Amino acid sequence: MTFKMTSAQMMAPMPPWDVAKWYVAEFMPTEFPDFLRDLGPAQCTQQSRNALHYAEHFGLRRPDIQGQFLTLM
Repeated sequence: MTFKMTSAQMMAPMPPWDVAKWYVAEFMPTEFPDFLRDLGPAQCTQQSRNALHYAEHFGLRRPDIQGQFLTLM
């Protein structure tokens, strides 16, 4: 049996803390290593959480769109 996820499952909202932890641990080391090194993981996580709350304010709730918003912020 093959494991399959539906689009709805992949696009399900995640708590801001989990998204921020993922973003800092998985995305920033390869895409923004200088920011991560200069600011440190704790500051990057906090800023990511703040940006996610800001995204919610604009009605951005899909994880893929929130990730794009984080990158722009």
